[in-house]
Amino acid sequence: MTATGGGFASPYSTGGGGTTLEHAYGAVLLAALLSRRPVLGLGDEFTVREVRFQQAATSQVDDLVVVGDCPPVSRTLYIGVRRAPTIAGGNASFVALLVDYLRMVHTRQAGLDIDRERLGLAVAAPHTGANEVAQLAALARKQPDGPAFRRAVVAPRATNGKVRARLQHLDDAVKAAAAQGGIALVDTTAQEALTWRLLKALRIIELRLEGDDQADRTNVVGVLVSLAGDAARATALWRRLRELAAEYAQHAAIVTYAMLARDVEPLLHIAASSPVSAPAAAGVTDNQMYERLRQLPMVCGPRLLAAWRDDQALAWRLISAVTTIDDRPAGVLRQWQAHRPGWLGTASWQVQLAAAELAAAYGAGMLAADLFATVAAAGAPRRGFWLARAAMIYDENDNDNGRNTALAALPAMAADGEPYTAAVVALLGGDRDTAARIADAWSPDGPSDRSLRAVLRLRLTSPADPNADLDREILDRGLRVLAEALREQWAAGLAVARARLLITRARRGESPNWDADLREARTLAIRARDERRTYRADSAEAVAVACHASMLLTDLSRVLELGAPTGEATTEEATAPEVCLSVALAAIQVGQLDLARERAALVSDGRARARIDAYLAEATGQDPQPHWWRAAELAGDDDEQLAQALLGLAQIGVDGLARYPDFAHRHPGEAAELHAITELGAGRAGAAIVRLRERRRSSVAAALSLAQAYQTVGQIDDQVQTLRDAADHFGDRSLRHNAAEVLARAGRAAEAVRELDDLLATAEPDWSGRADALRLAAHLADAGGRLDRVSHLLRTVLQIRPEDTTSRWALIRTLFNRGDVNEAWRVLHEAPEPLDPSNTADARAWIHLHRRRGQPVETVAGCLRLLRRFNDDEQFVAMALMNLMLPWPEPVELPEQLRMQLAAESEQFFQRWPDSSHLRRLRADDLDQLRADMITMMRRSDNEREAVRVKIFEAGWLGFC
Repeated sequence: MTATGGGFASPYSTGGGGTTLEHAYGAVLLAALLSRRPVLGLGDEFTVREVRFQQAATSQVDDLVVVGDCPPVSRTLYIGVRRAPTIAGGNASFVALLVDYLRMVHTRQAGLDIDRERLGLAVAAPHTGANEVAQLAALARKQPDGPAFRRAVVAPRATNGKVRARLQHLDDAVKAAAAQGGIALVDTTAQEALTWRLLKALRIIELRLEGDDQADRTNVVGVLVSLAGDAARATALWRRLRELAAEYAQHAAIVTYAMLARDVEPLLHIAASSPVSAPAAAGVTDNQMYERLRQLPMVCGPRLLAAWRDDQALAWRLISAVTTIDDRPAGVLRQWQAHRPGWLGTASWQVQLAAAELAAAYGAGMLAADLFATVAAAGAPRRGFWLARAAMIYDENDNDNGRNTALAALPAMAADGEPYTAAVVALLGGDRDTAARIADAWSPDGPSDRSLRAVLRLRLTSPADPNADLDREILDRGLRVLAEALREQWAAGLAVARARLLITRARRGESPNWDADLREARTLAIRARDERRTYRADSAEAVAVACHASMLLTDLSRVLELGAPTGEATTEEATAPEVCLSVALAAIQVGQLDLARERAALVSDGRARARIDAYLAEATGQDPQPHWWRAAELAGDDDEQLAQALLGLAQIGVDGLARYPDFAHRHPGEAAELHAITELGAGRAGAAIVRLRERRRSSVAAALSLAQAYQTVGQIDDQVQTLRDAADHFGDRSLRHNAAEVLARAGRAAEAVRELDDLLATAEPDWSGRADALRLAAHLADAGGRLDRVSHLLRTVLQIRPEDTTSRWALIRTLFNRGDVNEAWRVLHEAPEPLDPSNTADARAWIHLHRRRGQPVETVAGCLRLLRRFNDDEQFVAMALMNLMLPWPEPVELPEQLRMQLAAESEQFFQRWPDSSHLRRLRADDLDQLRADMITMMRRSDNEREAVRVKIFEAGWLGFC
């Protein structure tokens, strides 16, 4: 409410009351809510969940607010509606409007920066000024900061003079609005940065709802026909939505689907949330469908929602098949790739397209290609686009017939309106320059298309000849492409690809910052692992990459944490051959030989197995030399594998280069270091160190090899000093961090803390490794029991990297262990994205917090989801079930479906672990047996009683929940 001279006025009378355009646009949004379709400005992948009218009480831009979902995330669009604003600094009305937008930019920066929130300005079309601002906004979103945006605006052929003049008008308006709104701008640079942030968040929505050109109204009525049955009834429904929009504005209403369906009921009965022509999925609600979508990749959400709107029955069959507890999605889709189910072959193209996207996301490439070709043949919109996708996948899988068939089916003019299609046709036709030019100029809006552009550009950076060498220029170009793509949009597959290239660059000694590259690779891989776990994709690939990076960093304990069965790894991750290789090698080096042998048995590659056998032989006092020669022979033409074998020989003092002189000719630098390591392996440590000292300033890799040589002979002080000197010489602060890690691993915690304190005090504020150094300092503080310092350090980490889920969970657990439940709950909900546990330690914290602060139904549903995710951990499942059985502070009536799921999970636990020491079942229907069981329990030792959890299982026990 707003104060006036005579009391208080409603939001309607002080806001946009009486504005015909606003009410008409409100009706458009209501139609999208009713038909569960996306709206302009919110994003094509988001389906409308709520439409809010005149929300001055909660936001400065308040005319209309739209909330949409694309599981597992949501997005909010705040819209101001003005028929014909004059976008200039001298227009008082526009400046006043802009004050509200700038306040939103200032107060909601976090949500706007991660695209969880957006700002919209709806105007009547055509509007030249708004169109020019829209061009500037699109350009702003493609630049990392304000200066880069300014350079892009004035770049040749990027914009025209009118657009550049519009930017000056907008700058003037921002300056005036900031002054009017009390937003301090210290200089022109700050003002320009604010303009860039505003444009980056802003979506211009041009409406055609007035006069002779009411194309938006016609389009909406066309959509409503599928609900109403014919054009006349659809037109009547549109008029009812216009009336409702005006009523909702008067009452500042927050409108949900259920409310809207109720309010149009007098006019039209709408039986379901999807078109009446779509076959229904018996007994399946929208909420159940959304819950399953949260278990699948977000990029697949829009296609699955479209399939659900078209054919609920088959869409549910598809969704439920890939979200079953018993089978992983990739396994199901690979089975379909070998033997496609009959129902999928006869499904609508919308369902087939959703299945194709799932197949592509889970690595069933040939199934994806076949389905893309099938939907194109069925007449799906963007037919050429789907054929191009099929052709690319066939080509990547060396299926020449499939590729040629897809290309031949492309209509002659199909590429004209589809940049991706045109680029693929050019690329597969051998015209890489044209393909690159098209790909570079393409600016897709949707997440899926952005990922496709990144993959296409990455392929175009590689040599045309697959057998050609990958030189440094190509490698760096590929890394730049992936860095740009990840800045624009996170994608686990792109992150793993960049991590692999970073590791390749570091191993080849071509990295400008060896340590930083490997740390970034590990960070990217772990984040990809965590994301893939949420939808049960190939998280083992990401774990293998993270383990590889940790091996190169000589962080052996982290390798075991990441990949060993007793560490963070899931069962599938811990048994993956690539992960087992890293774990076996790390286990040998730390003396866990039984673990090494156990993991080695799961490694199928002969070359890798030979390396493990060599290290095991050395660790048990046997001769490793035959195994290293076998590894060298099996390497064939693979220089990387051969280098590893030669390194193994060098480490035992054998000069393998004498047998492979061509390798030394191809890689003289590596050969020099191998000679030095051979000296070290032969017991001539002095000679080895002398050789390496001569090369320590030639490259970071040589300096690190020297540090490793010092570590081998136990000269920790020399190792630390070598790292310090290299840090100063190469200007690489991360090497000082390495020195602190060496001290920490050596048990010299106090020195490690001093090293870190000095590093953090002298490093630049924007040093990329600051968060890693703070994390190590937090780890040392935790080991010393200094929980207050741990909390302080982890909070600082999150200020630098709010998206760092590992540190956020560590802070949550620390706060919880200190008894600060409220603060732990706040940190949990401050995460930029909803925090989803990726291991049992985090899952325990989630359950404990939600038991104390969460809503019962949400908590039970979340616990069941975590039970399914970590269902191979007996102790965790027992803990989760016990928490679910504890009574709530107030009586709670759970939905029948949740009660049935909870009972099923409980019964499954006792069938799987009938003799569990973590959770026992005492039946209350046999009192004599109950008495005997209780006496047995009381006779247990204190430790045994502490370990046992008791469950009373009788009719009606679910009433507890």
